[in-house]
Amino acid sequence: MAGALLKDVVRKFPLEAFAARDKEIKLYDRVFSQKYDDKNKIYSLHEPDVFCICKGKERKKN
Repeated sequence: MAGALLKDVVRKFPLEAFAARDKEIKLYDRVFSQKYDDKNKIYSLHEPDVFCICKGKERKKN
């Protein structure tokens, strides 16, 4: 659903409006296209610089 909506918005936007919102459209496209194993994921649309903090103990390598 999100992919169809993103494609529809990009297709229907006038070129001037698309240029003004280019940064946001690229962010949405990046969020939509990210996979489970990708590095540098986006966890929040309103704060794209947020990092994932893992819980638990660090594992020691033997």
